[in-house]
Amino acid sequence: MDKRPAQVLYGLIEQYIQTARPVSSSFLEKKLDLSLSSASIRLILNDLDDAGFIYQPHTSAGRVPTDQGYRFYLNTLHQRRLSALQHQRVAKQWQALVDDSDQLAGPSADLLSSLSNAVAICAWEHQANIGQAGLAPLIQHLADYDHQLDTVQEIAEVLQRLDDLLDLIDNQDESTEPTVFIGQENPLISAQHTSLIARKFRNHNHEAITLIVTGPKRMPYQRNRAYINSLAEILSQ
Repeated sequence: MDKRPAQVLYGLIEQYIQTARPVSSSFLEKKLDLSLSSASIRLILNDLDDAGFIYQPHTSAGRVPTDQGYRFYLNTLHQRRLSALQHQRVAKQWQALVDDSDQLAGPSADLLSSLSNAVAICAWEHQANIGQAGLAPLIQHLADYDHQLDTVQEIAEVLQRLDDLLDLIDNQDESTEPTVFIGQENPLISAQHTSLIARKFRNHNHEAITLIVTGPKRMPYQRNRAYINSLAEILSQ
């Protein structure tokens, strides 16, 4: 993809993630510093629509990203890392939660959920110790979202099949980066409104740990991947 269409697509996706509202060409003209007219942006949007990266939910509405659009966005952006100060703050929050608990999975899931505004799961090796958190806050967070009920239903289906999900991830190779399943890429259910981010790694005792975040497809992927990596670094030690 050429540079200008990619910039328009990035801008559209990032705005949609923030607002959950279809994005118009006039808004992108004001928001993006591309020296392009609204008409030029409309032509680019039409091309992106024809190529399957975005679509128009209603005739008079702006555009929203497709799974293909999100995938291009993720595959072409550099992985984001937390700054040293941000990582230290996460570590302090985690330590405070752990100090008030006799186990690690629950506090780790609580922290990851609060950081990501999504449902979080933390599972130790062989599923012997599993913590999950965030469904109730997520429902409140989605109060103004058009697909609230469908989103919650999909996440509930994932949680109902949590053992299957952990088995699938356990059979995958360990990675230094989280794996992202966007919408229909979900290996468990036919998802249309949710995505899932997972990373499996080992701590200093060689125990396998899995971190999972699942939430609306319009989640801030870069930020959530960075939080997963930060928590994985903490738990590895």
